[in-house]
Amino acid sequence: MVNQFFARAKFFCLIVLLSGYFACSEEPKSDLIQIPVPEKFDDEIYLEDIAKSVERIQLETVEGALLGYIKEVKLLDDKFYVGDSKISVFNREGKFVGRFGNQGSGPGEYGIITSMTLDSEKGLVYIASGKKIMVYNKEGEFLEEKSFRMFVNYVELIKQTPFIMTEEIGIPVDDGFANQTNLIELNSDLDVLDTLPFRTVLLHQVEIGGYPYRHYFSDNGEGVFLYKSVLTSENMIRDTLYRFVDKKFIPYLRLKFERPQSMKESPINDRGYQTLLLHNIMYSANYLIAEYTIEWEKMMFLYDKRSSKGYNLNGGVLDEDGEPLILYPLDLANDIFYFVKSVEYQDATIEEANPVIGVVQLK
Repeated sequence: MVNQFFARAKFFCLIVLLSGYFACSEEPKSDLIQIPVPEKFDDEIYLEDIAKSVERIQLETVEGALLGYIKEVKLLDDKFYVGDSKISVFNREGKFVGRFGNQGSGPGEYGIITSMTLDSEKGLVYIASGKKIMVYNKEGEFLEEKSFRMFVNYVELIKQTPFIMTEEIGIPVDDGFANQTNLIELNSDLDVLDTLPFRTVLLHQVEIGGYPYRHYFSDNGEGVFLYKSVLTSENMIRDTLYRFVDKKFIPYLRLKFERPQSMKESPINDRGYQTLLLHNIMYSANYLIAEYTIEWEKMMFLYDKRSSKGYNLNGGVLDEDGEPLILYPLDLANDIFYFVKSVEYQDATIEEANPVIGVVQLK
């Protein structure tokens, strides 16, 4: 009986030890959300199949309002602020309201616009141009500006606080160079309050990479999220979306591309660049949209957070004409996006018509 007791006790201890061993041997669980992006593309998806509503606005073509390469569209008080090399304002029906601000190099004038953001509560428009930030009221009256030492890559309001993103290029380091990206907090007078280092990219030579469609921050009502692409030559894809909380960048979500991401694993083109480049991750209340390119051809990944269903779309979602479109953020808390569609050029004797702006609320 005693021997039986000790045998059972030894067996129990062995089970406990083995349980502890296997528990310690398990890989630690990560809180990072992983979303797979397949290499193959899904069947064609039409906008009407995924949209609750689609509003198409033909922007008026008049003298002084001819648009070029549209990089950004914002909506404030039922007016569209459209940014190409300048800012043009149109009403909700597409009628041209006027040019915004003045182009030039003097005080209150802007050259190349890299970014703009709107303060809907105060009716202010922030414009990043070169090495300075300018502030106007929504009627286009210049209020103030501030110059900085480095090129201002981006401007955004985060919980009513202005932030700018700068990138210092070609800092000499051991065995090469570094590109340093910082997020800088400003006060209402545009003075620097804090500098938050975000990323350092090490390179063998001085390089810079850019993309005209900059949608770095996503405020979807539940939180503020950040994705900034790296478009210089690296042996990896920067595929992580960060949550911005208490001035900290917390890894939140990763896109796991089935297509090989490393130069060592995947083919690179004859100029030595990676064939897959991830440009934007836009994170709304119920959707994630990723814009990327393969061999410079645009692709779009659409992910429904509620159903955990993803769609990998060659060229984008299709409109009624079968033309692929990329959706960009307009009001992420309400799953509202926009697209820009060129009007077919038909008459060589007149100016080419301004494009159509589509306002899309997803289901």
